[in-house]
Amino acid sequence: ETVEQTQNQAKPDKVVRVAVTGSRISKAQKDGPTSVTVITAADIEKQGFSNAFDALNNLTQNTGFVQGADYGNTFTPAANAISLRGLGPNHTLTLINGHRVADYPVPYDGSVNFVNLANIPTAIIDRIEILNGGASAIYGSDAIAGVVNIILKKKTDGTQFNIKAGGTKKGGENLRLQLSGSKTLDKLSLVYGVELSGREPIWAADRDFMKSRTRLGEKPDTIVGRKNADTGKYLSIGGCQAFNGLFNGSVNN
Repeated sequence: ETVEQTQNQAKPDKVVRVAVTGSRISKAQKDGPTSVTVITAADIEKQGFSNAFDALNNLTQNTGFVQGADYGNTFTPAANAISLRGLGPNHTLTLINGHRVADYPVPYDGSVNFVNLANIPTAIIDRIEILNGGASAIYGSDAIAGVVNIILKKKTDGTQFNIKAGGTKKGGENLRLQLSGSKTLDKLSLVYGVELSGREPIWAADRDFMKSRTRLGEKPDTIVGRKNADTGKYLSIGGCQAFNGLFNGSVNN
């Protein structure tokens, strides 16, 4: 055996790095000018988030106000939207397994399209990848603020059923039911998930510091309105003149 043959045998093969991804968001988080935040299913369960919206809403990248399912006087009272950088739901692209999904049938605030995160059962979410910077050069103008890629589970360990309930004194009771599972038939693989959640409202009358009365016990003919937070007493409406006057005894200089 010659020296040349020994050197050729000892020469290591060149290793090529491969980044596996289900979308255009690379999973190699340390590479590239824009970072990628990953929220796993374990993170969602550990932090006690009810759904994907709660997990994303907890991010520092999600700034500004968005109308959610808790707001009834909106165009979309049963939907949840995400707004990275506070630029609006129409500038945050939401993907499922790297693919675009259908927009909610009713525009957000009556003006822009968005994806309803409430349609995604939490039990079948494997992880959520958030591209924190703008990606309009790749995806278009709806990705100016960033991209949210929700990766679903490919299989589950049997059929899982989860129930979570909570309540407080006088209002605010909540209930969540989750059912998920997977099935493999020959060349067909199926993953399913169903989630049902509901929460009772908390009325102002349920809390002493917010409720108001309409009549005074000692003066049944006197109608009272708002409560003065400083004194704890209710402010008398005092007829139509009080509505046109200044609040709580304020005067003009």
